Amino acid sequence: MKMKTSVKIFEKAITKTIWIVLLMHAFPAWADGLSGFDCLIQPTSVVNVGTDEKGVLSQLLVDRGDHIKKGQVLARLESESEEVAVELARAQAKKHAALESKQETVVYQQRQLDRINDLVGKKALPEQEKDKAENQLKIDKADVRVEEENLHIAQVDLKRAKVALDERTIYSPINGVVMEQLLQPGELVQEQKPIIKIAQIVPLKVNVIIPVEHYGEIKTGMQAEVTPKITGVGARMATVVAVDPVVDAASNTFGVELRLPNKDESVPGGIRCDIRFITDQKQAN
Repeated sequence: MKMKTSVKIFEKAITKTIWIVLLMHAFPAWADGLSGFDCLIQPTSVVNVGTDEKGVLSQLLVDRGDHIKKGQVLARLESESEEVAVELARAQAKKHAALESKQETVVYQQRQLDRINDLVGKKALPEQEKDKAENQLKIDKADVRVEEENLHIAQVDLKRAKVALDERTIYSPINGVVMEQLLQPGELVQEQKPIIKIAQIVPLKVNVIIPVEHYGEIKTGMQAEVTPKITGVGARMATVVAVDPVVDAASNTFGVELRLPNKDESVPGGIRCDIRFITDQKQAN
């Protein structure tokens, strides 16, 4: 009797276990969050970097696969004429001698006028000598203003020459990784023709298509477990940042976008993944 009772208890336990397993597979959203969807991990952005300038590509300073920072120099165009223009403009901007000479003349002429005023006051010189000195002082001050304007123009020309030279250098607009070198040194760079393609992989974005019956269950700020379909990369947590407000009538689905931090840059872009939305946010915390 004891053996029969034990067998019955064992059979009940097995039956209960089988039902639990069946329920978990039949209702994955109840047992394991909202899951069972394929997703795609992509770079946050892909940028084709080029320039408005025309010329020959002289240097390409990064290789395919290199990790780069925003503002990093990527490439340079030939710029000998621009470099010469900068040197000439710099030399002109440093010409202070003419201005300093004119300023010294004004100081001297002011002293002369002061002495003449004193002598005219003592009736030692006629009044017209004072008029001559005042007129000369005005001329000398005008010469100073002309030299100041010339120096200012030279400084503006230097800035303009530096800008023209800087435009021959191509900088990275984002942090990312080099996907492709579209031109090589020695090739002609045309206006708006891309030179390098860069992908931003920190963070990554995750796109998933969801059947319409789940609309309203997924909201921005919700967390999800993303498992890349690649060997050696485990599951990562991502956050919902956008839910399509319009359902696609043809497929009866809607799109969801998530952000995957990827600070260690260990997850590549362009791979498929599995996703499980965590409907119980307490579990996520």
